[in-house]
Amino acid sequence: MKIVKINPGKEKKLFLVTGLHGNEASLFEQLKEYITNLTTEVEITLILANEEAAKKNVRYIDQDLNRIFNSKLEAPLNIEQRICQELKNIISGDLIIDFHTHSGTEKFTLLPKSNLTVKTIKFIKSLAISHCIIIKDDITDKGSLVEQYENALSIESGKHNSQEAIEFSKICVSKALDFLSGKVNSQEKVNFLEAIEFIINKTDKVETIYNNIKNFKRINIGDKISDNLTAKESFIPTLISYTVQPNKKIMLKCKEIEI
Repeated sequence: MKIVKINPGKEKKLFLVTGLHGNEASLFEQLKEYITNLTTEVEITLILANEEAAKKNVRYIDQDLNRIFNSKLEAPLNIEQRICQELKNIISGDLIIDFHTHSGTEKFTLLPKSNLTVKTIKFIKSLAISHCIIIKDDITDKGSLVEQYENALSIESGKHNSQEAIEFSKICVSKALDFLSGKVNSQEKVNFLEAIEFIINKTDKVETIYNNIKNFKRINIGDKISDNLTAKESFIPTLISYTVQPNKKIMLKCKEIEI
């Protein structure tokens, strides 16, 4: 694990996590350089969480780190369990942002439903971001990092290893500092989506999702999703995987809600 702290002892605290998944760690060094050149009255803690997985450019070594924060950890601990325990001991802040990248180019936030407050809504609306997915406890079993802290959210910054994701992450940090400093933030239009359930590949074969199926593009009743899958209802697809092994998640079904 790598930890960088700027302005220790300041009243307001911003906590930034990168690399919970090792293949999404490209933001760390760029954000490190960015925050060390900032002038701010906010304490900033930046973490590269799964450093060992990052060195190998893999999602994890022993198990998915962002699925075990609700687990009771007992010795002997594997690599991700050890990191999870360490993170639980050090994470604290007025605003906690867990940065991720993915295989697509979309930028969006994920927010636990229990964290849906006036404060978090105001911050999300200050970002130049189109979509926010609201996650209920029964969707993830509260295994993710951000579900452990009431002032936390995840941001998907865009495509793995892209300059666009790096620049957007910097913008998000700048907006977060403005927010914590009490500066007026512009309130952008955000499409809030409530997660319904994951669609699972229940066959014994690899499922290939059609290329015309896109994150946040509505699927209607009767639309073909793959050779073996037809939509039984209308919904907004998110977190799409296009090549899916048996018993793995294909996508997350969502519905639009008013916030």
